[in-house]
Amino acid sequence: VVAPEGLSPDFWGFGPRARKTMNGVPYVDELIKEYLLFRGYMQTFSAFTAEQNRDATRTARVEPIVKMLLTHIADLDLEAVTDMWRTLVSRIFSQLPAPNERAATSLRASLLKLFLVTAIRQGRRDKVLDFF
Repeated sequence: VVAPEGLSPDFWGFGPRARKTMNGVPYVDELIKEYLLFRGYMQTFSAFTAEQNRDATRTARVEPIVKMLLTHIADLDLEAVTDMWRTLVSRIFSQLPAPNERAATSLRASLLKLFLVTAIRQGRRDKVLDFF
């Protein structure tokens, strides 16, 4: 798929990074809803919103998220780990009550430590250096 001129495929949600994290889906959903409202397609907007609410993928399922994070760490893909973490922060952790923010910070530190330990165990000094 070719992106329109001047825009990366990741912007549209079909680039390699977007496929890894599915970052683009909520953004595109919001664009669609905005368009439907702008055009005055109220019945279509209502149907789309109802479909979204029934969509099983909209709810945060922990197991696939953890599996994907651990896969990115095993692959030593720091960029994918970072991108996924940013998505989690913007979509989930930013909505946590203040006392739970410390748990999210602790989780981030643990994931980064795991990345470093994995890189060292695999003898990938380059990945350790990239980390810093």
